[in-house]
Amino acid sequence: MRRIFSTDHKVIGKQFLFLGLAFLAVGGVMAMLIRWQLARPGQPVPIVGRLNSELVKAAHDAAYQKQMVTLGVEAISSTPQEFGAFIESEVAKWGRAIRQSGARVE
Repeated sequence: MRRIFSTDHKVIGKQFLFLGLAFLAVGGVMAMLIRWQLARPGQPVPIVGRLNSELVKAAHDAAYQKQMVTLGVEAISSTPQEFGAFIESEVAKWGRAIRQSGARVE
């Protein structure tokens, strides 16, 4: 904990450097995924299937499920297509609710 909450300028500099590199890596991966989608519209990004299968395995793990229950979260898994259909249904449902309420952006 002393390393996290340090006031030493050398430690703060290293934290800044490593955090900056981590954000650079995450941003670089996201940029590559977006460019993949733009270069090949309609084709799934290869890593999405692997990520989905690993997340499904994690969601079925007993320790993970127990932790989610203690947090009050219901963990479910689905395919990317099912998730897309869910998002479309939610957008339609909440769009109707907003139109019926007469809410406007000011």
